[in-house]
Amino acid sequence: MKVAPDCKKIIASGVCRADCCGPVPIPRAEWLSLRSAAVRPIREVLDAGDHVVAMGSDMHCVFLKADWSCGIYAQRPEVCRKFGDPIETHPCLQCPHVNK
Repeated sequence: MKVAPDCKKIIASGVCRADCCGPVPIPRAEWLSLRSAAVRPIREVLDAGDHVVAMGSDMHCVFLKADWSCGIYAQRPEVCRKFGDPIETHPCLQCPHVNK
């Protein structure tokens, strides 16, 4: 999967404040193996069948580090891998800072 070429530059520039990194459904098995890597306080974990939605106390992803980088980048779920992908057409997966 190809990632938008400007994403890393946008994060490094300080413009990105992880607007896209909110609570999203991730497969339960992935959550169970990754939950100990959470770096933000977990407010609630919603059961969505074979997926869960981990909600941080500030409504950002529970794996999002203080510098706005992903704490589980190498193991991030598929839905997170699709964020910023220029091939994706769904508006919810488009970076608000690319092509402005």
